[in-house]
Amino acid sequence: MTATHGLVLLALAASMAPAVLALLHVRWRAAKRDMKRDWQQLAARTEPPERTFDPFMVSGLPEPARRFLRFCIKPGTPLYSAAEIEMKGTFSFGSESKYQPLTAVQILSPPSGMIWAANIGRGLRAVSGSDGVSANGSWTRFAWLDLLPVALIDGSPDHYRSAFGRMIAESVFWTPAALLGALDVVWHAPDDNTARALIGHSGLLVTIDVRVEASGEPSQVSFQRWSNANVDKAYRLQPFGGFLSQFTEIDGIKVPTHIEAGNFFGTADFLPFYRVDVQKLRWLDKSPALPG
Repeated sequence: MTATHGLVLLALAASMAPAVLALLHVRWRAAKRDMKRDWQQLAARTEPPERTFDPFMVSGLPEPARRFLRFCIKPGTPLYSAAEIEMKGTFSFGSESKYQPLTAVQILSPPSGMIWAANIGRGLRAVSGSDGVSANGSWTRFAWLDLLPVALIDGSPDHYRSAFGRMIAESVFWTPAALLGALDVVWHAPDDNTARALIGHSGLLVTIDVRVEASGEPSQVSFQRWSNANVDKAYRLQPFGGFLSQFTEIDGIKVPTHIEAGNFFGTADFLPFYRVDVQKLRWLDKSPALPG
């Protein structure tokens, strides 16, 4: 290539840049519209529960599962199974030195779907967007300064399976009443302190282990997640999980308000890249709400 040819290519690239940036911004605006549409659809599908919790409902379950559910749900409480959650905390993209401030709102309506809409970082490091799974598929969509996409991933079968696993795992501790009707669950007890839930939907199956303390409090949730968050960037099953603490009762259901979670849970490589405190949780099947 001659110097003249190089200058021509640079000039051509410079002339195309505004058009490329404009196209990316248009795609980002469309992605935000899609997220709001899916959020509204999930919220619209919530209906008041028809049943309330009776401890007898769980009398046939393995003892750790009984202990867990009786701790979480007060007798006579409607079986709320869809929630909107506001949270803040920190998020790391890789190492502990790179934690960024996080605020997020999440809709969780198993098995219909989940959307996590987040703002991460400040100033010129700020990114915003969402992870989600719904009847319309799954996605990871984030943009720098709410302008230019840095990730526009729409669900391959691998991505959908990974997103589905996250939705199910979070449902176990934030919408535990969903385990009594909304979700198809088979329980086992590998030991006296583990409630193992096999949860299936639409051909997918996730096995969740809940560490249950003597009080019934679920202190850990873990599972084998289908993920490409590894050095090979290849999808495979690998440990994922976290610690649950600071439980509070909301309309008769106890939920953890502090979560620390990450990849390779239970191994030397575990790093809780996601650390949040719940600021507010409301049951959508009690009083449906839409994002602002």
